[in-house]
Amino acid sequence: MRKILSAALAMFAVASASTAIAADKQWHVTGVINDGLATVFTCTNRSTMAQSVTVTVYNKAGGVDASGTIGSIAPQATVNFGSNAVVSFGGGIDFNLGVSTPLHSGSAVVSAPAKVYCTAFVIDPTNPVPTTTFTLPMFKSATQKGQ
Repeated sequence: MRKILSAALAMFAVASASTAIAADKQWHVTGVINDGLATVFTCTNRSTMAQSVTVTVYNKAGGVDASGTIGSIAPQATVNFGSNAVVSFGGGIDFNLGVSTPLHSGSAVVSAPAKVYCTAFVIDPTNPVPTTTFTLPMFKSATQKGQ
């Protein structure tokens, strides 16, 4: 009986380790806003299989403001999550997160598997040719350069 239990525990440990290896990457984004400007998270799937991406936006106090998941991003496809609709994308926001207005000094966590690459930027959402746009920093895990 002990041998069976030991074998079962060993198999569980191996299964848990492989799940941990395949776990999503988490990227932390600072400077998320939704107040006259919108924040957009763009992710491209470079794997050979459909993938899932989740974006969670936090308010300044640390509470969850909005969250969304696109469950099946085709290989080589790109998706856009937006804090709000963006006119210059011509309907290209695939998932409107519905972030509160106003949102100042927010943050976000983007969870994506390996071979899915994401970026975040702020854009003027109301003009067909944006008058303002700038990228936001993305940090892997909680470590920063020098730690």
